[in-house]
Amino acid sequence: LREKGVQILVNTTPVGMYPQCDACPMDSGAFPHLQGVLDVVYNPLQSRLVQQAEALGILAAGGLPMLVAQAKYAAERFLGTSLAESAIPDLAREIWAERANLVLIGMPGSGKTRIGKALAQRMGRPFVDMDQRIVQEAGKPIGAIFAEAGEEAFRELEEAAIARLARETGQVIATGGGCILRRANTDRLRQNGVLIHVRRPLPLLEVGKGRPLSPNRAAIAALWQDRAPLYAAAAHSQIDNNGALDQAIQKVYDAFLAAARPPQYSMHERNSQP
Repeated sequence: LREKGVQILVNTTPVGMYPQCDACPMDSGAFPHLQGVLDVVYNPLQSRLVQQAEALGILAAGGLPMLVAQAKYAAERFLGTSLAESAIPDLAREIWAERANLVLIGMPGSGKTRIGKALAQRMGRPFVDMDQRIVQEAGKPIGAIFAEAGEEAFRELEEAAIARLARETGQVIATGGGCILRRANTDRLRQNGVLIHVRRPLPLLEVGKGRPLSPNRAAIAALWQDRAPLYAAAAHSQIDNNGALDQAIQKVYDAFLAAARPPQYSMHERNSQP
């Protein structure tokens, strides 16, 4: 499949469909002149093939808008009605926002859990605290995991938990501060999620309280130095949590709605401009 002249790539196979979300039918990098990728897989919202293409700067779209269009034409045929063609991208965006996970990333103590719980209640969604999920699955506190097995063992548990959780949809997820240390985690979370970076000034970050990597201000500053570019690279959007909690909640909600759209929706908007 290393055909140098290929410019458009369309995947019509089920490779990469839930629950095999990590699977990819081919390597987009094998086509040096590739300009566009369409993957008809719609679950996850963003397949590994689409992610791969976007990472290479190639225009890419998943199968959700195509699924919506198919439903439109089926409804017209069987119900004898007529639906506006222009409704397809709006319906695709509505479904995307309804299914996409709202994923909060950011430094330890930045307010992800409090914001996430409030948003889950507001949106009528289940809330998942990743650190608490790991504690439940491991049967011991995070501090004990670090003390007994070390950070690498904790990261293995974290990656396994994210791999299971990221395949599901319609959740609000507060991640651990270090989830972005592994690219596999952010790739999986982005397949069905919109990642919002919750930023908070270092002097306002909570320290200690069972956080083994941020026991004091000096440790927090060192963590931020290492992780800041990783948060920026992983996030679809970012908000500042430096005021009242309700303000941060609204900022995250607005950022989620602005970013929760299929790539093809953005392309449709751009192509429809005069």
